[in-house]
This record gives sequence, C-alpha cells and structure tokens, in this order.
Amino acid sequence: MLRGCDLPDEVVHFLAQHIPSNIRDLEGALNRVIMSSELYGEPVTIERSSEWLKDVLRMDVKAPVTVEDIQSVVAEYFSMSPEELTSSKRTAELAMARQIAMFLCCEMTETSLLRIAHAFRKKDHTTVIHARKKISELVKTDQEVRRAVDNLKNRL
Repeated sequence: MLRGCDLPDEVVHFLAQHIPSNIRDLEGALNRVIMSSELYGEPVTIERSSEWLKDVLRMDVKAPVTVEDIQSVVAEYFSMSPEELTSSKRTAELAMARQIAMFLCCEMTETSLLRIAHAFRKKDHTTVIHARKKISELVKTDQEVRRAVDNLKNRL
C-alpha cells in the first residue's frame, strides 16, 4: 500500500528494473502509476503500468558489454580469431582491428586502461591511449573506419 494505492510487489520490481536513471525518476513513475490508476479506476498491474509509462520505461535492458565481448565481435567482423587479435603480430589489418577493439573497449566499458591493455597482452596503458586517439581521429576522417566502428557498435 503506497499513498492509499495497492501496489503489487511485482509491479514495484518491474518499475525498479525498467526505470534506468535514479530514485527521483522512479518516484515520479510510481506517482504517475498511482494517479493513472485513480484516474482510470483500474487496478495497478505490470501491463497497465507499462502502458501508462511507455514513454519512460527502458525495455531494452541488456547485460553490460565486456572486453571479451568486444574482442569476440571485432575478431569475427575482421575474419580472425580472438587469439590473433590479441597476438603480438603487427600486420596492418591486425593492428587496425586491435586498435578499433581497444577504442571500443574505452567507449563501451568501464574497464580501466591498464586492464584493457592486459586483455590485449600489452604491458601498459599507453598502447590503449594511442589506439583511442588514432581511431578517434580516423572516425572523423575515414569513412571506412567510421562505418566499421558503427557496425561493430550495433553488433554489440
């Protein structure tokens, strides 16, 4: 019971999962559900709540992207194995794929630069910094690189 309205636990859990930002947004959503229930004279259910809040619910909740996910998707995209991607080989194609993967790791994960470096069998974070700078510039000037980065982000 919240503010005189019977709010089932499953609705509360549903809202907590699908209101992505903060407690104020969650409180606003709860208020809106309660007011809609009173206005329409309908009981609070997950179905009704999702209808009343369709503009604010985030239904695409996915697991966070990991460095390993990025390595796997980038390797597949460039037709190589994840082991090749993290190898010490320095062919132009491998180096570009590796730099794009490091760039995506910086962009799409909360992983530290040092951990990203270690995931690519590099000694320190400076390689990751270089990759991030280089791909950032190439995305602005090279359509092929931009297209590859966009396609990879969509796959992830």
